[in-house]
Amino acid sequence: MLDKKDKKLADKLVFMTLEAGDNAVSELSPALARVLEGRSLGQKCAFTRYFMNVLQRELRKETLVIEHAGPFDDSLVQPLIDAFAAKSPRKLRIEKRETPELIGGLRIRLDDNVYDASIRGRLATLTKIAY
Repeated sequence: MLDKKDKKLADKLVFMTLEAGDNAVSELSPALARVLEGRSLGQKCAFTRYFMNVLQRELRKETLVIEHAGPFDDSLVQPLIDAFAAKSPRKLRIEKRETPELIGGLRIRLDDNVYDASIRGRLATLTKIAY
């Protein structure tokens, strides 16, 4: 279990990592080594686990995931990307994934929000209504 001081330190390291961008690994490694120095294995694990959870949560906030059932024209989703980017205070990273299970349409994720405009999503809604 981490105390408040360690949580604040981990939070600061996360934001330093995000700001470092491409240089994050080279800048994070020495800082993390200094933070973990002299701690027990349990403390190291707890700190690292907390750090990774916060980092993953922050990365989800700036990653726009566009899932599609098959090939599609990028120009069709560019207006959606632009709309999400305009509302986000962060620079978004775009991740496109082919997900055949969607059958057709798109599913878009940003942070914990999911916007489902897929055939599979609509069929799931119809199933819930029907039964």
